[in-house]
Amino acid sequence: MWRILAGFAFLHYGSQGLLPEQFVLNAGYGDLVVGFLVPLILLLPEHNNKYIAFHIFSLLDFVLAVGTGLIFTLLQIPLMENIATYPIVLIPV
Repeated sequence: MWRILAGFAFLHYGSQGLLPEQFVLNAGYGDLVVGFLVPLILLLPEHNNKYIAFHIFSLLDFVLAVGTGLIFTLLQIPLMENIATYPIVLIPV
């Protein structure tokens, strides 16, 4: 559920114009969706498939966020430099 805090942090930085909009959409909203799915997953009837599906979805979201960040960094998008500043740097680390 820590990804809820990470999602809100990305959205806050995005609202301040400190991160690229597409990165905020992918990383911020993705983290929020994954974080808010946790209680729902825990309330569903006990079955291993729910955990497997959740982990696959969560991993795909992570790959999308990291991939977007990597592409923007390699393209030298200036706003991506802000991802390396404290405290936001703690999220990818």
